Amino acid sequence: MWPAECRVIEEILRRTLGSRALRIDHIGSTAVPGLPAKDIIDVQVTAGDLSDAGLVSVWMRYKAGRRTTVR
Repeated sequence: MWPAECRVIEEILRRTLGSRALRIDHIGSTAVPGLPAKDIIDVQVTAGDLSDAGLVSVWMRYKAGRRTTVR
């Protein structure tokens, strides 16, 4: 269930961010099979430089249909 949902999120991020996103990783409890988890998917986006990180942050806050924390 969680991996499939995360793949959808990753694909949207890849299409939108293109080469700005060097890596997109599913992290946290929903990424570990069999581990009890809250219904929050944690995604870590690695950007090439800080200006790209700012763009990623703004996009994620704008597009998220639910709570988004950008660190």
